[in-house]
Amino acid sequence: MLFPTDSLPTGPPVETKQALILLDLQNDFVSLDGKMPVANVLPFLPNLIPLVAEFREKGEVIWVGTEYKHPRSDLSPMTGSHSILLKHFLEEKNGGYERSQCLDDPRNARSPSEDPLAPSEELDVTHDREAFLAPVLTMTRYRCCISGSVGIEYPDVIKAAMNSQRDLVMLKSYYSAFVDTSLLMHLRTRLITELYICGSLSNISVYATVLDAVCHGLQVTIIEDCLGYNDESCHVEAVRRMADDMGAKGIDSQELRDDLAGLLGDVIREEDFTTKFEVSLPPPTRRSKSHTSKERVHDWMSRLDGEDSRAASFANDRNQAKSGGEIGTVGSEASKINSDSSAKSTETTSHERSPSRKRSTSDLEPLEEDRSAKLSHKPSSRRSSDNNNPAEQSKRKQNRSTARQRRPPSEVSTRSATSGTIKAETDLATTVQSQGKAAKKNKKLSPNILGPSDKIGQGDCHVCLELLDETEGERAFYSCKKSIKWQKMFHKSGEVPRLVAVQGDISDDNSQVPIYRHPADESPGLLAFDPIVDMLRKAAEKAVGHPLNHALIQMYRNSEDNISEHSDKTLDIVCGSKIVNLSLGAQRTMILRMKKSATTAEADVNETRPSQRIHLPHNSLFILGQETNQHWLHSIRADKRPASEKDPTELAFGGERISFTFRYIGTFINTAEKTIWGQGATSKQKSAARRLLDGVEAEKQGEEMIRAFSHENHRSSDWNWDEWYGKGFDVVNFETKTADAEVSAGVSTLGPES
Repeated sequence: MLFPTDSLPTGPPVETKQALILLDLQNDFVSLDGKMPVANVLPFLPNLIPLVAEFREKGEVIWVGTEYKHPRSDLSPMTGSHSILLKHFLEEKNGGYERSQCLDDPRNARSPSEDPLAPSEELDVTHDREAFLAPVLTMTRYRCCISGSVGIEYPDVIKAAMNSQRDLVMLKSYYSAFVDTSLLMHLRTRLITELYICGSLSNISVYATVLDAVCHGLQVTIIEDCLGYNDESCHVEAVRRMADDMGAKGIDSQELRDDLAGLLGDVIREEDFTTKFEVSLPPPTRRSKSHTSKERVHDWMSRLDGEDSRAASFANDRNQAKSGGEIGTVGSEASKINSDSSAKSTETTSHERSPSRKRSTSDLEPLEEDRSAKLSHKPSSRRSSDNNNPAEQSKRKQNRSTARQRRPPSEVSTRSATSGTIKAETDLATTVQSQGKAAKKNKKLSPNILGPSDKIGQGDCHVCLELLDETEGERAFYSCKKSIKWQKMFHKSGEVPRLVAVQGDISDDNSQVPIYRHPADESPGLLAFDPIVDMLRKAAEKAVGHPLNHALIQMYRNSEDNISEHSDKTLDIVCGSKIVNLSLGAQRTMILRMKKSATTAEADVNETRPSQRIHLPHNSLFILGQETNQHWLHSIRADKRPASEKDPTELAFGGERISFTFRYIGTFINTAEKTIWGQGATSKQKSAARRLLDGVEAEKQGEEMIRAFSHENHRSSDWNWDEWYGKGFDVVNFETKTADAEVSAGVSTLGPES
């Protein structure tokens, strides 16, 4: 039997969940008297303990420890590659590794052993105590996490943070938490798809667990300031590989706590609202300027409830408040912000009933003092009629104040036993308690939305509003949406949440094509500038005062399309030039966050890195200087707020945004002769152009280039362009994907570049 289209109701939305996995925080790794103490675990425990309690209200907490049963190989059963990262792997790669080196002395995790029972140095193997499950470890008394020992237990401060009724506590006998355990089944049955991972050894258990997690298709975020390590070089390389090779994201514990305090994960349901309405209007035509003009909206509201004047006053006040917080025009454009711009953005706004979705902190600024109140109250009643009751509001304020006053300090108990671990447990508890008090005194640096007179980044960034006139801007958006050949793109074996196209200034015979290289598995074929994009490029050139010959064009199809935190790769960008981002369509917010390496050494380790927020409304230009690009990361986060909480400028153009990132590229290829020259190539002159590498040589040089990209993404004041990029690279690191067919504006795109 056939059913008519749309005759069956749609199924309920499936809401996935999150889990926090804490690895190997047992006595052997945490305690000072452990078999392999990790020195930097103690400093981050004051950050981790409150995070666990707050995460438990939003997701699931999973404690994974190790129990030694049998020696285990360091090869992953799933991938066949090394599942841990040891010092000698790096030395061997750099040519400094001496075979048969022994590194298993219990007094030092990396000193040669003097034990007469140590393995013979004639063995063709390297022994490293960090590989604590290795088959060739010297003696069993140096094994970590032996069953029944004190080392396999958790310190009292960790035990106090556990909740036996709500948390999952499990043991593994391999480096990875996924091998021979029920962890994967546990996650699948509870619809957990997002993991936040931290632990005592970033290059061992954390590395192995992240590797298996991404192989199982789970989304992984590592908590960067809650990762323990013994060797910094191993830690840095492990984090780089987890981010660049495995696709894991990074976050600070404070940033994660802020997201949790911003109610990320709470669902706003339609039944929580007392009234529902839906407006369906036809799409705009070329002849009609707008189908939702200010007058028609007011007329409709007047017919609905006779409150036209009050609604108009509210909308006007809201738009003026918003305009006051947005970035103004630099220089000659500064005087163009007025009430007309608010009316223009309102004209293209459509109101639609949004499905139940999670809230996001992408445009919220949660404050430290509101965290406990937000975590202890459900948001479902926020829209109820009680909000208009002064008595109810006063009562809620009093409850929040009481909750803050009753917030207990971290409680740390010490072990009462006669064994030799009493001193270690007491030292651990004292350290955690004192550092916990110090952490509470830290003031959170709230992200701020900058105004026209504020310093953005390092001071070499600017925002220009109303680059084009109203008609040109609107026409450019709809023309580009229809005419540009949008493509899906993939990076790190996954489809990225945007559509992409690439255009540039190409010679008639394709003998000189600008190329911009960045981390990506594939990239659209570069096409010549079409007339509309060329018009936008020339307008952007006037703003920066130098040529722009390359454009990465991206379609954000809705507010959940996003781009992860990154800095632009400057291998091929002419030194000293500006990176220009032009926005058409719905307003989105760019977030700048200072790189961890850019913070001063004197800064408190628990202090949040400085961050800034910049609104990117329709018809605006954001100019990014290379100094800011060196010291700051930028991103556009997914915004999962319901439509009722968004500004009209964020709902304009159906929530769609087209981003044009114009760059001045100094590296070129000849597509016919397959040669390369310029700033980012080994040959700087066209007359001495060299052929693009292929085969093994290309693969080797490509790895070096990707490694250089990673260093630029993480380094700040110690970044040296000449050291990493100066010699040039004659290789293209991505496949070129041609657009055989147009992709409708409803699918995804590209790697971590805006």
